[in-house]
Amino acid sequence: MPVPIAVARWVAIRKLVFNNQPWVTWGHSYGATLVHRYVIQAPDSLMAAFASNGSLTANGMDFMKERILADINVTDMYLQQFPDDRNRLQVLHDELKIDTCFESQDKKRKMCGRAVTDLLVSELLPFTNSWIAMHEWLGIMVPEKEMSKAGLQLFLATFEFVPTDPANSTSTARYVIDWVDRDVPRSDTFHCRQARDQLRTEKNIDIDQALLHQCEFALQNTESVDDTSSFVEHLSRDLITLDQLVAALTSHPQLPLFAYSGDRDVMMPVALFAPEIEATHALTNFHYTKFIGTGHDGFMDEPKPWADVLSIATTRVAPPAAVLDPTIDPGANPKKSDPGTNELEIEKPLDPAAVVEPTAVETH
Repeated sequence: MPVPIAVARWVAIRKLVFNNQPWVTWGHSYGATLVHRYVIQAPDSLMAAFASNGSLTANGMDFMKERILADINVTDMYLQQFPDDRNRLQVLHDELKIDTCFESQDKKRKMCGRAVTDLLVSELLPFTNSWIAMHEWLGIMVPEKEMSKAGLQLFLATFEFVPTDPANSTSTARYVIDWVDRDVPRSDTFHCRQARDQLRTEKNIDIDQALLHQCEFALQNTESVDDTSSFVEHLSRDLITLDQLVAALTSHPQLPLFAYSGDRDVMMPVALFAPEIEATHALTNFHYTKFIGTGHDGFMDEPKPWADVLSIATTRVAPPAAVLDPTIDPGANPKKSDPGTNELEIEKPLDPAAVVEPTAVETH
């Protein structure tokens, strides 16, 4: 269903079932994109809007490059916690050649080369609560400084070679979403080469030397160099923009939009929130919080988003901008992270045994 039609249906349901009362909407990841569209398309129907781990970006290639950089940076964070896995990742990086392939039990599906480690980037690395599982899987795939094909086969049987309905392919859905709603290129060879070359020129970063990132297999698979996103290009595009968002929030100052992200999120890196923060810097009804030590799923472990929801549900009044969450540990040490802004940082000592120890930075 086209998203604008879906929003229109939600508005109709609100009118029919809830007596035309405004309500609160929450969206995570791509759902955050839906929340942004809802704010733009039907702001009068909202009491408040919450968008976790998803923002609007002005440039699709920037989106791709920031995700690759986040893959590399968050892998470094992961290796600080599990340093022995550096050698395991290096073994996989070196030994997963393009002709090293694995088949599903029914022989209908095959995965070759670094497409295997791409699964680590998509299934485990983004979710800090899954880092222990990632560490355990790497131990199974590289148990004794050598790659175990049996271990890799078990990993693929768990994450890739599972029964699926081709009509409900999540990967196809993601490509359609990125084309119709967001100007985001696919991680194919064509676009990955563009991103690699631009990162070399702009930042002097050679991603070919990185152990994990979303373009590993696409760059390894040199036989496929064409832009493979053409299969969605017949679909009508309906991109939503930052200008539209600012216009909606400006004309509805009583409508707060809360945005959240985590510094370990590789799917929606913190850097991708910069354009939205900059575009809304003059608005008092946009509230952004960055959580330290959390990934794409981190908001679920944080008290602040739920306190924000409760504040709206009980008062129906947006909290003032740049106010620290009162539920945060009063023993924490707040400090100005930049004297020229209203950004505040809460520092807490990290427990080495814990995967996540949430702290927060709030802007706006």
